[in-house]
Amino acid sequence: MVLVVAGDAEGYRNLVREMLGHFTAPDDPITAERIAKASLLLQPPEADQGCVAGLAERSVRLGQGDPLLRWFHLVRVMSAYRSNDFTKAVAWLEEAGKTEMPPEFASTRQSYLAMAEHHLGDPDRAPARPREASVAIPA
Repeated sequence: MVLVVAGDAEGYRNLVREMLGHFTAPDDPITAERIAKASLLLQPPEADQGCVAGLAERSVRLGQGDPLLRWFHLVRVMSAYRSNDFTKAVAWLEEAGKTEMPPEFASTRQSYLAMAEHHLGDPDRAPARPREASVAIPA
């Protein structure tokens, strides 16, 4: 993240390429989720999108029954969003909204819903999402 904030997109992409080469099939869902999430800070190159999506799916598959499963699902949403598959992202986010969630998850969910719905051209729902997201975090 430091490389992204510093404006070093090339350095960030080189680091992502190294991580993707090293962690191709982690045995635990947390590693798969973290590598996928770190790879999605910026739009991944098209050549890397399949690998990142595979890591996101792997985290969900390996994480069944894990208390962090909702976060594994969220990285799958992030991957779909970065792949411009906004319909799939919204569907998964709507499904995630059917369960109780901590405020930090709810606000992230609402933010991704707003962005995906904006891309899908849903003018009735997208503008309300940022307000819903900001309300989800307790003072």
